[in-house]
Amino acid sequence: MSRLRIITIMIMFVLPACAGNAYAAAERLILPLETRPGVTVKVLLQTPDVPSKGTILLFPGGSGARHFGGSGSGISLGNNFLVRSSGLFVQKGYATAIIDAPSDHADGMSDAFRASPEHAQDIRKIMDALATRSAGPFYLAGTSRGTLSAAYLASVLPQGQVAALVLTATLGSVGSLPLDAVSVPVLLVHHIQDDCRASSPADAAALTGRFVKSSQAVFVEAAGGSSGSDGGRGKRRTGGAGGPCSALTHHGFLGMEDKVVTVITEWLSGKPAPKRISD
Repeated sequence: MSRLRIITIMIMFVLPACAGNAYAAAERLILPLETRPGVTVKVLLQTPDVPSKGTILLFPGGSGARHFGGSGSGISLGNNFLVRSSGLFVQKGYATAIIDAPSDHADGMSDAFRASPEHAQDIRKIMDALATRSAGPFYLAGTSRGTLSAAYLASVLPQGQVAALVLTATLGSVGSLPLDAVSVPVLLVHHIQDDCRASSPADAAALTGRFVKSSQAVFVEAAGGSSGSDGGRGKRRTGGAGGPCSALTHHGFLGMEDKVVTVITEWLSGKPAPKRISD
């Protein structure tokens, strides 16, 4: 196993108070980890101020690159659904690890790389490093193009390394992956008004039948929230600022972040997921 180089930037921050069992303080750590010879992956680890219920690896959409940044004055988060909602998972008692693109794909990960042995090797090394810093079990969660990473990794990582798979705003192209090799429980959450051409609700719902080895594959439809500035005006596009595939639209569960995170965390804790959530 190659040496893991860990550089830590530690910042204490206070999360806003919320109803229920909320954990008000946490650590944020940026960990540049060496995963292959000469290749590093930055991971933003956020942990609650109590023993965590587990660690959720978060795979953002888009290029997968630069969804967070750090400086001497703090750490900034991007608009991607899982990234901007990461603090909500911490409030529910889970640690989160936001995965950046590797240094040899600094401008972003292609779909082919997201389903490659190199990507799997990176994540195995990251999980080995996180195991010394954050409590298991480990879960994989992806949104939009990040669902390609999460679903592929769940199909190839060694049995017992991952406890569950969560897919949100799932791309239809996830159906090209070996989903019949996924043996962990699977939760899919999708907005019924997601107008992104690459992630139709019908295609996402149909994927539940592909997880034949999983003990359960549950589909939850979301309704409500906000379409954003122009994401609901009728054009079906594959991306672009302000388009229906962007983060601050139904595709990114705008206005429903807390409800979606609550469904995910309650399901991870063993509670049954509802068929539908709304605001």
